[in-house]
Amino acid sequence: MIEENKLVRESIERISFDKSLMITSLAEVEYGRSKEIQEGLDIKRLTGKDIGIRFVDIEAYMALNIDGNKKRRSSLPDALMINILKTKVSDPKNIYIAIKPDVNDSSLIHEIAHVMDYIDGSGILPAFARALALEFFIPIEHLEHPHEFGYWFEYLKKRFSVVPDAEDTILYFLYKNRMLIKGEDIKGQNGRLLKEKSNNIIKFLSENSQKIYSLIKDLPGYMN
Repeated sequence: MIEENKLVRESIERISFDKSLMITSLAEVEYGRSKEIQEGLDIKRLTGKDIGIRFVDIEAYMALNIDGNKKRRSSLPDALMINILKTKVSDPKNIYIAIKPDVNDSSLIHEIAHVMDYIDGSGILPAFARALALEFFIPIEHLEHPHEFGYWFEYLKKRFSVVPDAEDTILYFLYKNRMLIKGEDIKGQNGRLLKEKSNNIIKFLSENSQKIYSLIKDLPGYMN
């Protein structure tokens, strides 16, 4: 069994207050629709939690090289939720998302859905999902995107009238067909159950490949 509390302790021990402060001191940015969504999302009303979201420049964040594995500019994602354990040491009241100047709406709400899922959903830490995926030989994306993530993605999609890109359309299709794994099952760490549900996702995607193709063929991010 993977102890989530142990992962939290170890992660916090690995990052000093000064390193955490390097991240939380980055200038806040307003790229794409980030400001509009930030102001239009009343997290306290929706969740009862007094937690905010701050957006920072992804190149500025990567330049800090906190993990010691600096990425090339060409490999940077449009948006990335920064590991909460890196920022809570110096700013427990906010969760940080690093974004590109030309961040698209789908990537933006995808990462915000991760934030909302953590605040008021599965509550699963990314490090916990990755560790489980490695232990049980399950695709990481199956555990990083629980059913509760899908709930918040749908909420944000409708609330801010976002057209998902190809990848997010597939995730949304899985959610609408109740194929995403529930957070409680992921936290239960039943390897046999998780592998079964993961295999069901793979089978479902294969059986519905033509339907999925019709949904994503004209969307940004589709690769033939």
